[in-house]
Amino acid sequence: MPSNPLKMFSKNRLDNEPIPDDLAKLLKHSDAFLETTGIRLLSDANEEPWNDTSYLSAQELENPDIASNIRAMAETNALIAFFAVSEDDEFYGFWRGPKNRSIADSPLVWLDNEGQYASLDAPTFAAGIAEHLSWSDDLKALLEEIGLEVSEESADFSWPDGLVTPGAFRDALYKRYLKESRT
Repeated sequence: MPSNPLKMFSKNRLDNEPIPDDLAKLLKHSDAFLETTGIRLLSDANEEPWNDTSYLSAQELENPDIASNIRAMAETNALIAFFAVSEDDEFYGFWRGPKNRSIADSPLVWLDNEGQYASLDAPTFAAGIAEHLSWSDDLKALLEEIGLEVSEESADFSWPDGLVTPGAFRDALYKRYLKESRT
C-alpha cells in the first residue's frame, strides 16, 4: 500500500487533479464501499479492464464492424478518467471529453458491460451510485456513517450544455472508422 493512497489515486486516476470530496471520503472507506456496493475503487495506473478485447477471436478482430467499434471505444475511453469497477464489469469515471475538461467540471459517466455509455446523472459519485443502486438502505447507512449527506434531492444534475456525450462521441468515431475500412 502506498504511503499516501489519496495522492496515488489522484496521480494514477485523475492526472494529479484534486479528488472530489465525496470520492476522497469513499476512498478512505473503500473496503466498506466494496462490500456494500460491489464497486471497487481503482488506484493502479496500469489497470484498464475497459479496453480488454481478449475475449474476441482473431477472426472477430478482423471484422470491420468490430475493429471500428474497438478503435472508437478505445479513443472514447481515453477521454474518461475511470476510477471504479463493479463486480458486474461496469466502469465509472469522469467524462473529460475531447477538450480535456478538468475533473471538477467533468460529468460522471459509466460504461456498462455491453459497451454502452451513460451519465450517472448526479453531481457527485456518491449521489450517482446511490441513485444507480436505487437508494439502497445499506449504502445510505454507509454514506451517512462516513459523513456524506446524500439525498434524492442532492442528486439533481443537468448535462453540461454543448458537451458531447461519450456515447455520441464513440458513435461518430465508429461511423468514420467503419466508412474508412470500406474504402
